[in-house]
Amino acid sequence: MHKSNQLNQTVRKALLWMLGVTVFSLGISYVWRVAYEPAFGAAALTLGTWACVGGFCLATALVVKLCGGRKTLCAVLLIFLLGTAFAFVLPPLQAPDETAHFLRSYAVSKGYFNFDASRDYSAELGVLYKAFPSAYYNDYSRSILPGFAQYFAQQESMYVGETMYLLFWPYLPQAAGIALARLVGFGALGQLYAARIANVALYAALCYPALKNCDRYRGILQSVMMLPIGLHVVAGNSYDSWLLCSAFLVFSYFAKNEITRRDLPFMILAALPCSVKMPQLIIVLMWLLIPESRWHAQTRRGKRISPWLVVAAAFAAAALCYGIATAYAGAFSANYGTIERWNPDVSIPGQIEFVLKNFPRTLAVFVFTLYENLCYLPGLGEFCNLDVAIPAVMLLSLLSIAIGMLLDIHQKDADTGHAATGLVLFGILYVGVVLAALYVTWTPVGMVRIIGLQTRYFLPALPAFLAAGGWLAGHVLAVRPESAEQIRKTGFWLPYVTAALSAVLLFQHCYIGPF
Repeated sequence: MHKSNQLNQTVRKALLWMLGVTVFSLGISYVWRVAYEPAFGAAALTLGTWACVGGFCLATALVVKLCGGRKTLCAVLLIFLLGTAFAFVLPPLQAPDETAHFLRSYAVSKGYFNFDASRDYSAELGVLYKAFPSAYYNDYSRSILPGFAQYFAQQESMYVGETMYLLFWPYLPQAAGIALARLVGFGALGQLYAARIANVALYAALCYPALKNCDRYRGILQSVMMLPIGLHVVAGNSYDSWLLCSAFLVFSYFAKNEITRRDLPFMILAALPCSVKMPQLIIVLMWLLIPESRWHAQTRRGKRISPWLVVAAAFAAAALCYGIATAYAGAFSANYGTIERWNPDVSIPGQIEFVLKNFPRTLAVFVFTLYENLCYLPGLGEFCNLDVAIPAVMLLSLLSIAIGMLLDIHQKDADTGHAATGLVLFGILYVGVVLAALYVTWTPVGMVRIIGLQTRYFLPALPAFLAAGGWLAGHVLAVRPESAEQIRKTGFWLPYVTAALSAVLLFQHCYIGPF
């Protein structure tokens, strides 16, 4: 009798979920038909929406069922599921700088670890690059669907030469995906999607140890990991997945209850991906904020290992990796030719000299740039290399990280006020370093605003700001332990639902909306 009741409850829940998915799918497909008049037929649009939404919900249910009570594994698999959804929703070659990043991954997949400007990829990639040019919406303001028709018809091609990126190791996961897709017979488009999925898999895999380390601030880190803007970047072809994972891993050691000698090698390894973009290495300074009561790393003789020593070792290891990569690029780029700067008015020595002579003015430029761009918060809803702006996604993202912060307000006693203040100062320092890096390398000398900044560059500092905000909120808001537990159970799904809805809205804009 008990088993029969349990079976009936399971069937009832399944039917209710199916009914909910059906109503949602019918509702959204009807809105698309009425408001946008898409190229799809009514029946195809309705059935396709139901199949995609239903399949996504079924995959979510299977993940939860298979993981049981293992929350970390469940979160990581859900991140992979969301990232895969973004990989297929995002139009080909429309992620930030994906035209160059995919080309470098493609070269590595064919065993080209050197750099030769005379190399020609037009035969393999010319049709793909012609059908889906970068900044598609800016240039064409039309549906992405004709691009697919053009690609499969093999109508037009274009010249595709070597890219300017000289690294190779950050592209190894994407290259492996491309090589596997080529092995089973996929063309350029299939290889592009395979590279994206490989990048998402890397991101999800490295999110696992970060979440595993988090004895506190887990809700914050998980909400940032599932931000649509981050998933959008990871779902493209770039090395930013390494940078985001590195930032999350570094933060996770700050959120750990106890730092022992066994953690030190992994802390150094966590910092190594920062060698791709050395300014991000400033993130390891967060370890200096770990309270002494939690820092138990000792030598075999029982002497305490200073966190300053660990930070110095991380800097040295990353600098060594950067030096090796730079030397390798210099040694194997003899046939590459001279790389011209995008703007002749940009001069790194000239800008540095200008900054040193006008430091107060430089600070004013930094503040004005943040003020003018609303601290880059609207960028939480910008996709496709900044060509697609979806305000609803920005609002959902802000709600998601706010909920993530509230998930951890019950941990107000986890850190001292000094640590919370240090997190804010660290976040300000990190933002300042990002501003300075773009001001020196991308901005013409003396300009009153900084060129090249994007919201994704500030994501590594977001957990620090949210942790400090959660600490402050915990002292302002009185939350009972039982309420905190309920908040955790409810809030676990909010970032996930936010990212899933964002994927639907991005699909609406790219494939359904008016053009």
